[in-house]
Amino acid sequence: MMTMADTYGRATKYQDQVAEMKSFAKDFYKKFQTKQVEQNKAG
Repeated sequence: MMTMADTYGRATKYQDQVAEMKSFAKDFYKKFQTKQVEQNKAG
């Protein structure tokens, strides 16, 4: 997702949207990691 945001930024020059996409990607990854840890503990 980070690479996609970089590509989007190069194509559009909309750096504010790139920052928002990267922020979303980081948050998504943290939530994903939390779910994985919870599942590994339960399984």
